[in-house]
Amino acid sequence: RIPCYFKVEDAFTIVESEEDVHRLVHPELVTPVLVQSGSQLLLPKVKAALGSSSYVPVFYAAKTLGEAELEVSKFDGIMLINMPQNENSMHRLWAAQCARKQDLISSLPTFSNKKGVIGVVSLQGDYLLHESRLREAIKYFSVDDQFEVVKVRSADDLSFYQNNDTLKGIVLPGGWSNLQTQLFQISGLDQALTKLYVTRPDCYFLCVCAGWILARSHDGKGCKDRLSLNLFDTVIDNNMLHGRYQIQLEPQKYIEEYTSLQCDDYNNSDVNANNSTTSGSKRDIWGVFSNAPFARQFPLDTTQILARVVDNTDDAQQGNGAVVGMRQGNCFGYAFHDGIHRPFVKEIIAHQSVN
Repeated sequence: RIPCYFKVEDAFTIVESEEDVHRLVHPELVTPVLVQSGSQLLLPKVKAALGSSSYVPVFYAAKTLGEAELEVSKFDGIMLINMPQNENSMHRLWAAQCARKQDLISSLPTFSNKKGVIGVVSLQGDYLLHESRLREAIKYFSVDDQFEVVKVRSADDLSFYQNNDTLKGIVLPGGWSNLQTQLFQISGLDQALTKLYVTRPDCYFLCVCAGWILARSHDGKGCKDRLSLNLFDTVIDNNMLHGRYQIQLEPQKYIEEYTSLQCDDYNNSDVNANNSTTSGSKRDIWGVFSNAPFARQFPLDTTQILARVVDNTDDAQQGNGAVVGMRQGNCFGYAFHDGIHRPFVKEIIAHQSVN
């Protein structure tokens, strides 16, 4: 639904021939892949080139609505080329995706009733990245036999795991908050997530970037047309930080665990031991932000500040001191991705042990 005001070749890695497939290199490739109209048969080769553990999303460029309906269930996303982008076309694509599942419940992943489930809302955005990081965290803590990660794409998905008493955590990923707003409403996840928050205080929420924007209760800059799930009692300003900034983790017990965990095995990340410095009882690290939000105007007595921007460079002045990580009750919100999944899983494990 988003008007395209950028050059497609700047935002995507274009694939329309086998020669293009051969140029796909993972993990160096970080931009999404766009398979051109008529080249859909290259999808298996694209997936193979990226690798089974890849979290790089693969989109398809459709020239007609009929073509989009045929391909919507195979790709991570569809780009509508020179087509009317109205409510009717959105509903047709959604119906086409659901129709290919025939029986929604039978298509859900099989799992042991003894296992806890961490769901990742997988409608749009970097949900594949979150799945990968969560599985890594579960493996790190050696609890593979206790937890697994699943995709959540509808209110029925969410209800299925709730009814089986297996849902222990839910992730709202980064992406395009205006597009996610519409997809949440079409899928029914907007009301389902709000109900989950109210009825299941033992279920933990991890809301990242766009997910944090949608989880807010009060509109800040650039948020007035976005869905508000009322999970966080805070104002969120949208599209405020872009680039690599120094951030400071607050000296609380949770953050002490956070810094010790996130520096392990993250040598290829922008959050790692090599570029971290210790200053008193706080740890300074670097975070990567992509048109990211920050929080303001929240109750101090019920909020645990997890991270702030402390970069004093000229281009960071507008965000200097801004809150880019917080916790309120069972909800965690961040404006960056690195180093946040292990502490989240650790919190879920600790809650399970207590109960």
